[in-house]
Amino acid sequence: MDRLLAAYRKGDLKIVRKILFVLAAASALFTYGGASLDALTFVEKARSTVFAIASGCAIYLIWDFAINIVPELLEPWKKALSLVVILCWCVIFFFLSSSFNAAWLKGRDAQELHQSRYVEGMGDVLDATFKRALSVESVRSDLRLETARYKTAAEQEFKTGLYSGEPGPGAVHNALGIIRGRLINLEDEIADFVERSDTLNEQARYRLERVRKIVTSNKPTAKRMRDIETESDALRADLARMDSGNLTASIARTLESLPGEVDLQTVYSNNRQMAKRQRQALDKVRTDIERTSSKLRAFIDASNAQNAPRLPAFEKMTAVQAVKHHWESFIPFWAGSIALDIAPLGVVIFLMIGMSARSREELAWNDIMQLTLEDVARSKMGNEAQRLIGIDSESANSINRKLLGREARKTDEEEGV
Repeated sequence: MDRLLAAYRKGDLKIVRKILFVLAAASALFTYGGASLDALTFVEKARSTVFAIASGCAIYLIWDFAINIVPELLEPWKKALSLVVILCWCVIFFFLSSSFNAAWLKGRDAQELHQSRYVEGMGDVLDATFKRALSVESVRSDLRLETARYKTAAEQEFKTGLYSGEPGPGAVHNALGIIRGRLINLEDEIADFVERSDTLNEQARYRLERVRKIVTSNKPTAKRMRDIETESDALRADLARMDSGNLTASIARTLESLPGEVDLQTVYSNNRQMAKRQRQALDKVRTDIERTSSKLRAFIDASNAQNAPRLPAFEKMTAVQAVKHHWESFIPFWAGSIALDIAPLGVVIFLMIGMSARSREELAWNDIMQLTLEDVARSKMGNEAQRLIGIDSESANSINRKLLGREARKTDEEEGV
């Protein structure tokens, strides 16, 4: 450590500069690799080359200045300010270089992962949507039972006057027939929807299989992403048509309107006594209808309360975007990419610690112990030259320090003035 500090104070850090140059060159190479992954034309590749060279030069320049200036700072506020500036540049290096480094290392793998996860999500959403579509079958079963019950009630009303007390056709018999007809229509709607959902499910699974083949094909990544986007848009359209939300909402509106239709489509007898009995009978029918509606709406409300599965649109990603989006799967490579750009920060910190841990006297003694015969000879030559020229003592001390490879420093007393 003493030898390193002595070399640093003399400005002799050739080996550090060589290593710094190698790191900057490696970073520039990785940056070019990441920036040119999606480049197709000569202009795009040339642009990536210029960007990578500029990025490497900026990294070398900033770290060279940081290593030569920051450890020499003595005041705490200057050290703190310099570290803040360095950290700001580290953030800039992340966007300027590190992200492209990671993209070159694992960008293609990140794109593959992005495609695979999306296809996996497509299968899950398709299964959930089809399961939700088939759940309306239970409503159809309940409707079938209620339809049969109203059919029986209409027959009993016609034969025995079950509700009104007067057998034969009339307002009550007609009302029961109307309700039965509306329930049959709802049952047919559900049957059509289930049949259509079966067809759409087969079509969607065929599209899903095509997407899986696209993911595992040897096509260029950009072409695969365009094909996946096209197929996913078509699949999303199929899923939208399989959504049972519109059907259940239609059923709920119909059930809500059933009690009112009894009054709208009923013609009462001209006989006052008969009309009274018909109204009383229709009140019973209306109560039955409300009970039926409540029973069916309970299931529909429970179905609507479940969030319908949604398949988001496929997002085409470049290698840089993909490796950022799925960063948690490539943590070791992100660590290496970032370390490549900020490794010199460790040198800066070690030099700051070494300089701060020693007093001026210790640093001076260390300088003396590291003197070579060449340093002594140069010092004697300097003293002789000063004597012949007649330079004052303050200037002579400054010249001596420069001859020994050190910059002139102000004393503590001078800094306090």
